[in-house]
Amino acid sequence: MSKRYLIIFIIAIFILSITSVVLATDVHTTTSVINGVTVKWEYNIDKSNQIIDLKCTNPTELTGNVTIPSTLDGLNVVALGNDAFTGATNITKVVIPSSIKRIAKNSFWKCTGLTAVELGSVEEINAAAFADCTGLTTIKIPKTLKGGLTIIDTSIFKNCTNLTTITLEDGLEVIPTRVLAGTNITEIKIPSSVKTIEHDAFLNCKKLNKIEIYDGVKDIYGLDSKEDKVFTNHNDNLTIYCYKDSMAAKYAINHNIKYVYLTKNEENKNNTVNNTTNNTVNNTTTNNTTSKNNTIANTSNKTSTVNDTTIKGGVLPKTGIGFGLIISIILLVGAGLFTYFKYNNLKDIK
Repeated sequence: MSKRYLIIFIIAIFILSITSVVLATDVHTTTSVINGVTVKWEYNIDKSNQIIDLKCTNPTELTGNVTIPSTLDGLNVVALGNDAFTGATNITKVVIPSSIKRIAKNSFWKCTGLTAVELGSVEEINAAAFADCTGLTTIKIPKTLKGGLTIIDTSIFKNCTNLTTITLEDGLEVIPTRVLAGTNITEIKIPSSVKTIEHDAFLNCKKLNKIEIYDGVKDIYGLDSKEDKVFTNHNDNLTIYCYKDSMAAKYAINHNIKYVYLTKNEENKNNTVNNTTNNTVNNTTTNNTTSKNNTIANTSNKTSTVNDTTIKGGVLPKTGIGFGLIISIILLVGAGLFTYFKYNNLKDIK
């Protein structure tokens, strides 16, 4: 009777061991084709059945303009993972689809050939996402970007030494923490839609000489603090162009930063220029997009055969496998020791 229970116990331990390995295997794999290159992907799935932590595992094979897929294996891609494209030195442009809302830490670290990025509708960009992208010269921050980020260890564009032009899209409401820290911009206009400028937004922008801040800004971090906590380590020529009695004017006065008062005519002029530019860009973009969509539609049939051979729904026993194996080993060793001592005890009884 005791031997039978012992056998049942050992079988149960074995089943638990196998189960622990299977449950620990949570990283999925798939492929897609970009510019004729078969791109290998890893990703996780969140509770909403959407792809998160997307990562390319063969980034050095990518070249030219890269459009990140908005769907893989029939699921929406909503977030890039850490080091998603780290070391992809041969890509020159990245287009991020509107489905992606989060760019994780170091996502494009050391993509030295990268000269242009379209951020789509991104809401969150994390530390060092574009660090050491020395070829990057211009970027547009989308209005969808949200505040409240906890970027405390390094800036998003760290060591992007050639990044000198940054455009903030009209409609943006928050200049997030360290979003422009360490860049080499010389001047910038804050859209009238912006309401909040967060901590260290312009940290170490040592070449920044001119910034225009309109009346829309109602909250600037550290307004009444003795220390400058927005333009930390700025150069002596920094001048804030703002309205009299505005939050920006108060900040400049409180922190001994040079300032020049604006007139409403100047803001209206700037808004007119921005609206005209945006309309022109939007019309051009619409026409170009239509043309591109037609081209894509015509070529999609040609590439469908390639896509059909894509490995879908694969599961890679990588992340979490170590934990599963440890549990399995412990359980199996425990079962072995239990069997050994139990068997010896039975022999002694006999």
